[in-house]
Amino acid sequence: AGGRCAPDLLPDHQRDTPMAESGLAPLLARVRAAAPDLLISSGDFVEGGLRGDPVAARREMVAGLAYFTDLDRPFLIARGTHDAPDLFAELAVPAIADSVGAQFAETYFRHDAGDCAFLILDYQHFAVGNAQDVWLEAQLVQAAEADRRIFVVAHAPVCLWGRHFFGEAALIGR
Repeated sequence: AGGRCAPDLLPDHQRDTPMAESGLAPLLARVRAAAPDLLISSGDFVEGGLRGDPVAARREMVAGLAYFTDLDRPFLIARGTHDAPDLFAELAVPAIADSVGAQFAETYFRHDAGDCAFLILDYQHFAVGNAQDVWLEAQLVQAAEADRRIFVVAHAPVCLWGRHFFGEAALIGR
């Protein structure tokens, strides 16, 4: 609410180990102290795969989400490459929706706060012309017509040339 935006960085962590303690705990302690109105993560908030152990992956996602929910602040998370798709849909999406007082049917969604529209994408399931793309186009139009400031959040940069994902000329040309 009128405060200055100050970015923060996750500390280094060992890959293929649980990130909840090594990465999220120190970062979210700083976030708690800053008391933001809204917290946005662009994904990979957990390691997720943990060498193919589904029990460990579930345990880590539950632990990671607990750090967010314990902040008692609204939060949005875009699914990253390490956020297991089935667990993200089952566990993270309902927790995100609860935090902002909404219901989301997909792993991509919109949240309005003040005069802002936050469009959170699941870039791994995004393709020009698919359902998420059609949804995105409609949300951009609706938000613009409502004179909202529009923020599009995805794990990969939305305008990225020379790499896959959103770097398609058909998408960027719009």
